[in-house]
Amino acid sequence: MIDKDQESKWDKEMSEVDKMLAKLPTYEPAKQARGGDATLRRPGLGGPPGGTAGGMWLKVGLGIAVAIGVTMWPYTHACGPKLFLYVIATGTVTIAGAWAALASWTRRHGFAHVMAMAVLVWGLALTARTVLPRLETNTGAEWFCPGTVAPPSR
Repeated sequence: MIDKDQESKWDKEMSEVDKMLAKLPTYEPAKQARGGDATLRRPGLGGPPGGTAGGMWLKVGLGIAVAIGVTMWPYTHACGPKLFLYVIATGTVTIAGAWAALASWTRRHGFAHVMAMAVLVWGLALTARTVLPRLETNTGAEWFCPGTVAPPSR
């Protein structure tokens, strides 16, 4: 059994702790009134996760714009430096789609998430269509243009 002196000491110590917590700017005593423990608020996290709805739509729109831009790629990209730029661009589509999908998922916005996932899949498809034939040896697709010097293999 707990001694009455120990219980009053404990209550006194806890009231001191409560006073110290109340001095903090992020203290939120609302839970204590409902019977739970008092907590500290995390500053800057007042709204739903994932930023604002406008920011989410900006990310989705950016992903769509980059995906459309890559489909209208004005340069040949069969080999050489232009191929590497194209692969970087298709990777950017994939990253933009993943970024928008994450933002729309945390905001719980289904339509934006479907659009972002479509951009992500489109970026993966464009990258695979460009990279996979060059990984096989008998397709004839090359990373470097004929007549240029390939970097030495190790």
